[in-house]
Amino acid sequence: MIPLDFVPGTHGHFMEYVCNRAFGFVKTAFDPFNELGISHRRPKNYNKQREIIWGHWYETNPSVLISAPRIIRIIFDKQDILLVHSISLLRNGNLGIESDRLHIDTIKKLRDPRYVSTLNDIYQSYPNIDRKADFIPRHVLREYYKFGFRDPEINGYWKHFKHMISISHSNEFKIVLKNLYQYDSLVDTLRKLSDWLQRPMEIDSWLPEIHSKFMSKIPYLDHTRVCENIIQAVVDQKNIPIPALSLLQESYINGRLESIFLKEMPFYHYDYFTNTKDILNYLKCQVPTLEIT
Repeated sequence: MIPLDFVPGTHGHFMEYVCNRAFGFVKTAFDPFNELGISHRRPKNYNKQREIIWGHWYETNPSVLISAPRIIRIIFDKQDILLVHSISLLRNGNLGIESDRLHIDTIKKLRDPRYVSTLNDIYQSYPNIDRKADFIPRHVLREYYKFGFRDPEINGYWKHFKHMISISHSNEFKIVLKNLYQYDSLVDTLRKLSDWLQRPMEIDSWLPEIHSKFMSKIPYLDHTRVCENIIQAVVDQKNIPIPALSLLQESYINGRLESIFLKEMPFYHYDYFTNTKDILNYLKCQVPTLEIT
């Protein structure tokens, strides 16, 4: 058994499926995706055939990593945190939590064991929240999540990543998350993995279609780019319209702007900015020395 270790939201189930098929451990052809795009569907004989086995091993059973002759890890960088967070909320535990609708029925969603600690932390951080309500206002959630984007070192997903890589191993293969989103980069990764495993690879007849389906089921791929374009427009003092954003995108922008301008973005701001001119005008009030053209 070769453990495949990964942080939630980084497509470990998909890569387990791809690797086991590509290197001939699993011979059966099947579509692994469920309605949320998670690669959870498996035929009955799959688990007996697979050699590469996914897990959040760093968290659930690190002894598996320590004792394994070799391991595979999916790694990412700080620029991926928004995407990882959004995907994990949607797919973790098949809960289907849309980050843009987290302010609706918040309590029901965050009472799941995976997120109840987050709910308790929000209550402690904002003691004026009505605990009898079934929701948490969007502006409170926006504020709560911004801190993990302002300082990625305190972001929960980055902490998970640092925990994962803190368990050293002398024979590990690292899969870079970004390389999963471009077909040619994925193929190049699999070729290198083939050499590392010393196993032949067969992908031509099935991988293009599976990768196309994989990509079609990820709704957040451009979210970081959209945010960075808005942030750069603010830095360049250019006025551009701001499209409708997800809750986490709003948190990301506020956190990044606070790290750049060292001033707090508004808390009691129920509807987000609709253009960068309004952000610049707000920052002008906070930073009188800022010259806005």
